[in-house]
Amino acid sequence: MVKRRYQRRRQQQRLIQYFWISGLLTGSLIISLWGILAFVHTSSSSTPDTGQRVSPLLPGMLAPDLNLPTVRGGTFHLSAQQDHSTVLTFVNTQPDTLNTPSRSQVVSLLSMQQQYGSKGTETVLIDSSSLIGQQSPTQESLLNVSYDWNLGVIPLLVDGSSTTAANRYSVHELPTTFLINARGYIIQRWDGQVLASQLGASLQHLVETSPS
Repeated sequence: MVKRRYQRRRQQQRLIQYFWISGLLTGSLIISLWGILAFVHTSSSSTPDTGQRVSPLLPGMLAPDLNLPTVRGGTFHLSAQQDHSTVLTFVNTQPDTLNTPSRSQVVSLLSMQQQYGSKGTETVLIDSSSLIGQQSPTQESLLNVSYDWNLGVIPLLVDGSSTTAANRYSVHELPTTFLINARGYIIQRWDGQVLASQLGASLQHLVETSPS
């Protein structure tokens, strides 16, 4: 009788130990799986949302070449601007109103072009309206923008619905402006609207330090 009680108690103790060890192993497994899933989620969330997007272009980097159509006909090649510094600005032309950051930015750019155009600086605009969810404008509407905004000799380039150029330049807001020297290297980058005083100071410094 005593022996049976002892055996029964031993069995109960073994069952308790079994369930305790099983629970411990299950908990460890759950924690491990949670850690793996968290790592995978973090890695995937940090991956760019498009294969075309590259690492941010910063001052000192070589500007990617551009071959884009202009709204007035012809093609603009950035690599052909070897004797000029370039102010390259990505803008949103939609909707065409006076109270938009891109339109205000263009007013400053026109002033800078008047001051520094004769000193070897060319200003170029790229319409990337679809980058921020706007409908990609037609060629005709962009041609009207070119005249309505009084762009004159400033070319307006067409990025299109794929916004390939904006992706290559890692643009994520409009306007975004790049100052590129005659050798094709980025001197300054401004995400968002840049003040005329800031752009003017950078252009003046570039003119003063460029070899004659």
